[in-house]
Amino acid sequence: MKKYFRYVWLFLTFGGVLFIFHNINKYPTEIGYIFGWNTRYTNILISKWRLPTYSETATAYNPPFFYLISGLFARLVSQITNLSFIDSIKFWPYIGASLAMVGLYLWFKIIAKLHPTNKFLAFFCIVWIFSLPVFQKMMPMYTIEPFLLFTMALVFWYFIIIFQPKPTLKKTIILSILTSINILSRLSSLILPPTIIFGILGLGLLKRISWKKVLSFLAIFIIATITTSGWFYYVKRNEKIVNSAGAGKMQNSTFSKYGLSFHIDIPFRHMMTYPLRLPPENLNFLIPVYYSTFWGDYWNYYTQSRFNISSDVLRNDRYIVNTQRIKSLSLQNQVNLIPTLLLLSGLFYHLIQVFKKIPNKLNDKWLTQSMFLIFFSLTWLGFLYFITFHSSWKNDGIKACYMLFSIPIFIYMATVLLLKKIRKNKIIFIPIIIWLILATSINLWWSWY
Repeated sequence: MKKYFRYVWLFLTFGGVLFIFHNINKYPTEIGYIFGWNTRYTNILISKWRLPTYSETATAYNPPFFYLISGLFARLVSQITNLSFIDSIKFWPYIGASLAMVGLYLWFKIIAKLHPTNKFLAFFCIVWIFSLPVFQKMMPMYTIEPFLLFTMALVFWYFIIIFQPKPTLKKTIILSILTSINILSRLSSLILPPTIIFGILGLGLLKRISWKKVLSFLAIFIIATITTSGWFYYVKRNEKIVNSAGAGKMQNSTFSKYGLSFHIDIPFRHMMTYPLRLPPENLNFLIPVYYSTFWGDYWNYYTQSRFNISSDVLRNDRYIVNTQRIKSLSLQNQVNLIPTLLLLSGLFYHLIQVFKKIPNKLNDKWLTQSMFLIFFSLTWLGFLYFITFHSSWKNDGIKACYMLFSIPIFIYMATVLLLKKIRKNKIIFIPIIIWLILATSINLWWSWY
């Protein structure tokens, strides 16, 4: 059975790599999310060896590690092939997608560690993540998200698999370095240190190590992390975001116009029949836009070639669409309504399970699941804060891909609910599985460029 499972895993991995690399080869990288802003940042960093300002690129708020690594890669490609910088950077998605696939493998190892007697759960979880449109859309683009998915998975893998069973001083330093790489890759990675701090404190609660070691490891982790990553935030502390770089102010945002409706209103019929960007004075509310970017392409950046809309046309006008594409996006929103309800149910189930074990049933699994819950919650709180107080007047910052690094946890929680709890009731379980297979097939078909 193990040998058969290994062959299936290898076959699907090989098929997944071909799927992603086909999309990278076909998709025009230059029409992806903020390609111009990202390449401008990288070019300034690599050619002038300094951080860009907000007047030069709206992504200047991002730390430089991703841009440094991808920029050095582009320079190497340029020297080998004599291609321009822009043409060289277009090869990066092959590296980013490969790292994302490694990130999925690390998540497989983490989940298999949590459920050692049921590796199918880990397998199911990874296949589900791979099928998500929000995952597939990012692979052909020159963007931070695939890289961040990998580095976040690496930190969690190191903590759960390497550090947690036997914490040491050396492992604490390595953990600090890995955390700093994340912090120097994206602003949203600032949620990672509180999660790790909770994890180290949890080792004291579990009596895995003494409280003396807990305090010493915490001190080392905090000092090492701040020392290696805090310089960027110190340098940027006095810079202001200017409107010329594309960043808006609160008084110009949709929230200021609609108030709380921006957060809670769901124009359901519209969401299910026309899930595509509208002029900013219309229905760019949080829930319908986020939902439509998770399962589809609300902002119209991933127009597959079969819809007969050229990349040049799309780049000049993001509102261009045709009937075939509208029908396809509507189907995405409709067929994924049940998976969405399952995902939300998994979150609440996970929350209940974590609090049920307090204070008498604390163990390693409880600690890991608590870290997942804290990490996921902080991700959403940070996202909501940014969208509410620092979004542009178009609210085009509402993109599910910005939270791609936390989506494996979202999927994991729903998978546990499905295969551990709902599975006991065949009347409910079998129809859900059939629907998920249908939705997964449609999602993969939609994602094929």
